[in-house]
Amino acid sequence: MKNTDIDDLYSSLESILKNMGETNPTTYNLLGDLLSRAIIIAAASEFEVRITDAITRMKVDNIKIKELVKMFTDRQFWNMFGFNEKNNINHFLSYFGKDFKESVSHEINNNDELKQDMDYFIELVGLRNKLSHKGFLTYNILLSYEESFDRYKKAKNLVDFMERKLLE
Repeated sequence: MKNTDIDDLYSSLESILKNMGETNPTTYNLLGDLLSRAIIIAAASEFEVRITDAITRMKVDNIKIKELVKMFTDRQFWNMFGFNEKNNINHFLSYFGKDFKESVSHEINNNDELKQDMDYFIELVGLRNKLSHKGFLTYNILLSYEESFDRYKKAKNLVDFMERKLLE
């Protein structure tokens, strides 16, 4: 799979940070923290674009789903997930009907890797919301840039899975 902009950002800055760590730990920590924050915001943005695009490409006749497409294109993506309710994506899946929700939930729940990918997706999007609404520079994220990037790569697998399911 080709590199994303986030992959390129990470690889460009990782070697600089690694070399800087021993010689200037204060700057290393500051830039590492900023890179982690940038990865989180960029990841959530990428996920929104990809999922919204998949929804707009769906071929459906269902009025509820057509309304959902309008909500997504009207920038209400974050409201569709109900992140404050539970640590899963069932709220989002329920918009596509009971059968779709049960089928996709079953696949996720029976695949440990997908469950972990979902957890990272929820974590990153939740952190995005906190960084956006509680202070980009002041909210304590507790993730190194390496951990943020690793979570992004894994959460991206869930987004790949969701795109496939939405377009089946």
